[in-house]
Amino acid sequence: MLLEVLPETLAVASPAVAMEAAEIKFLRFILVDYPQKDTILDSDMEIRPDTQKLLELAHYKMPFGKYMGSYLVDLPLAYLVWFKQKGFPSGKLGEHMRTMLDVKSDGLEPLIRKLQKEFPLD
Repeated sequence: MLLEVLPETLAVASPAVAMEAAEIKFLRFILVDYPQKDTILDSDMEIRPDTQKLLELAHYKMPFGKYMGSYLVDLPLAYLVWFKQKGFPSGKLGEHMRTMLDVKSDGLEPLIRKLQKEFPLD
């Protein structure tokens, strides 16, 4: 099972194995580390990803600045790193930008783009 893939293994693994390991890391992040857990779930219950928040992340657009109107997934990595150094905005935008930095750093943009394509906002 790829849940415990070692970094040394990824160096010699095929790109498909590396991508699968990255997808698992992303899903683990969404399931365990995402800052806002679903308040409906009791702590004794199984934790599932909040699909609404994931879709919101995929379709969230930058509300100001040079990249106003751009999806967060389309922001340059350097721009997100700059915000990390200077401080992310407070609120939902800052949380989404922080998450998108992790997504882009782990090379998981294709997952977000797939969500945008398969679940368009109308």
